[in-house]
Parts: sequence; C-alpha cells; structure tokens
Amino acid sequence: MELNRIKQLFLKFQSYELYYKDRMGLFILLTIFGSLIPFWIIFIILYVLQESIEINDSLVYPGDPAYIQFYLWLFIVIGLSLFLFFGLLLSFLTQKRKLILSVGMDSNQDPFVYYQAKNTREYIQSNRIIQYDDKSKRVNVSTDIATIQNRLAEVAFWLSNRRFDKIKIKEKSSLIKVKFSKQIGNAKQQYVIRLHLDESGQLQSFSQTIYDSSYGSSNIKSMRKFYLENVNRQVRIQFPKEIQSILYTS
Repeated sequence: MELNRIKQLFLKFQSYELYYKDRMGLFILLTIFGSLIPFWIIFIILYVLQESIEINDSLVYPGDPAYIQFYLWLFIVIGLSLFLFFGLLLSFLTQKRKLILSVGMDSNQDPFVYYQAKNTREYIQSNRIIQYDDKSKRVNVSTDIATIQNRLAEVAFWLSNRRFDKIKIKEKSSLIKVKFSKQIGNAKQQYVIRLHLDESGQLQSFSQTIYDSSYGSSNIKSMRKFYLENVNRQVRIQFPKEIQSILYTS
C-alpha cells in the first residue's frame, strides 16, 4: 500500500477543521509514576511482612522509632504523590481540544490550508504561503514551491507532494498504522501515525508521534491526538487584518 492510500482518506473531504489534544504531558506523567510504582511496592511488601530494613548503614526492625518514622514519611510521600498523579491525570484527560488546522475553499474555489499555532498563523495555497507572527505583527509572503511543500509536509503531510522515506503501512479493519521518515539536515524525523476509521471506512481521528533522530539517538518530539470536525461544512476563519488585507487585494 502506498502513501497515496492514506492521502485519499483526507482528500475525500472538501473542508474540515482539525483539533488536537497534546499527549506528551500524559506520556511523561505515566512514565514517571510507572517507574516509581515498583519501588513503592517493594517497600510496602517489606512493611506487610514486617521485614527489617537498612537505614543509614544501620539495620532497623519493626517497632524501632527509626523504622516507624521511615514508613510514616514513605506513606505520606506515596499519598501526596498519588493525589498529585490523579489530579494531573484528570487534567490531561479532560483538557479541551485546540483548533490547529482548517482546510477549505476560498471564494474562487481554490483549496487552502490555514494553520494556527502559538504566535503563528499560516495561510497556505498551492502557489503561495502567507506567514504571520502574532508578536511582531509581521507578514511574509512566499511563492517558492519548495517552501510551500516543505510547510505542508510539516503541518499536513497528506496535502504535500514531498516524498517521504521508508514508508511502512499496516492496515486492519478500523485502524491503519503508518511509519515514514524525512531528512532534515543531519537529523531525521520519524513519524508514527495511527488512523482510526469508522464502520464505513471514513477517517474519524488519528494520533501522531514524532521522533527526532540524530547520531544514533532518538527522542520523542511530540505526541498528539487529532480529531476531524465540521467535515464538509463551510469553514469560517477570523483572519488577522494583516492577512485579510493580502487576501482581499490579491
């Protein structure tokens, strides 16, 4: 199966909005507490079995003041940690979806992509890209095809004509897993994407994990879950006036 099969899942829709939830914080939280749990379990088992433990190079036994004080502080730390864990877990699980991408047609029925990130707005079409910085209020317009395709590869790979390396695709009834990579200078980025389909085979949502690899090491750059909303409905966007002035005079 080629990557074109994946692109067709998106190209079925003329317009849509893409919302996301960041999963990086949840991943870090589960990793940290997952590493602490075995340590806690060991000491809890020792306490239940009333085994002696070594504190400051001295062996202490159940009933000793040092033994009691150690476990008192241990259980306080565990209790506070669990309280913090479940508070953060609830916060991550109930976070609101954020709009990051809008795809639609302009007044001339030409397709466009509108990307919204922190302090950045980008209006992308096949022949130009308008980039706007919220802080400086500066606008940059480029008609360089390579620049346009590179940005599409970053924000909406399914709309880019750029070639990707080492594409691997596995498909099940309601899930398609895609792996591919791209070279950025001396570094490489690997994408792992899981697309979730409904019973009719329509795309509903997808998760994306990006790894940065260089000099033999690999680190997770981002983990996000994306949701398609307002599919095939009119996309209404409140453009900054700096972008509006370019769109309405071109």
